[in-house]
Amino acid sequence: MGTTMTPSEVVEAVAAQIATDLAASGWTRSRYPIGTFPGDGRKPQHKSYSVGLSNTDPDGRDRQQHGAVLVQTVVLVRFAMAVRADNQVRDYGTALDGELALVKATKATTSDGKLHSILFDQVTVREMVSPTVYLGEIRWIAQHKYALA
Repeated sequence: MGTTMTPSEVVEAVAAQIATDLAASGWTRSRYPIGTFPGDGRKPQHKSYSVGLSNTDPDGRDRQQHGAVLVQTVVLVRFAMAVRADNQVRDYGTALDGELALVKATKATTSDGKLHSILFDQVTVREMVSPTVYLGEIRWIAQHKYALA
């Protein structure tokens, strides 16, 4: 059932897919990891994103085989978009459309067959964190083999 993926490989596969699909439309990966994104109290860059992981759990259907186990890992894609103070309603709509673009890009992640599936779970954050910054977070469930040996 495929080769294993490390946690960092899961993050890089998703981030690489987003970069491939959305770089031309101005999206850039943040230099901040997801735990500190958008970064140390600084104003986040427009159309920036960070990819990280939450929990990883055995999927319950597969026991350890050949030093690996099938798991489900929660993947988080957190993003920021600028909102103009004089056009907040329109830019809020643009941010929601940006969210959809990230959903479509992430859904296309395959990682050369190592990633068994990536399923959209929910949008966990849609928040105006200041009058000029929209912050969103999209939650995914990735299924992959996790090396135990």
